[in-house]
Amino acid sequence: MPLLDFTVGSDLYNSDHFSLIVSYADSGGAIQYPPRYLFQREDWEKFMQLADVTESMVCTADITEAVQNVVDCIINAANNSIPKCSPRLRKFHRPWWNEACRDSRREEKKLWNIFRRYPTTENHVAFKRVKALARRIRRRSQRESWINFISSITSSISSKYLWKKSRLLMGSIANFPFLF
Repeated sequence: MPLLDFTVGSDLYNSDHFSLIVSYADSGGAIQYPPRYLFQREDWEKFMQLADVTESMVCTADITEAVQNVVDCIINAANNSIPKCSPRLRKFHRPWWNEACRDSRREEKKLWNIFRRYPTTENHVAFKRVKALARRIRRRSQRESWINFISSITSSISSKYLWKKSRLLMGSIANFPFLF
């Protein structure tokens, strides 16, 4: 318990209650993954020029020092010639999300902010009406996306494509290794 912080969220997130946000007390911000090299945009000529392992690097009395010199040379060459991806957490696309969902969510947030600042009965009714409309639009979009996905499944579809689309629909994220 002493390592956790509890705060109450400011948005309803399609519920009747505010969410409870639990976070680590010592976390320095958002989750970040270790950046990976983007090998499809590499510059191998530059890498080969920079990764020049000389005899003076290897000819040392201590083998661990020689290995460290070679590793440092290769890592330095890779850092200078191969770009890396962003360490931020990727935002995963929901295949059913469209412009109507975006607009209805924007309108819902706008009316929520009005109701939060001016809690009158009229503002509450307007917020509830827009919230119900936004929920209806999202459910319709999800249903249509599911129907399109099911209709795309035929006997000639590859299993790789089927599993990829299934993971997208379920909102599963790829497993990223954490370095501790």
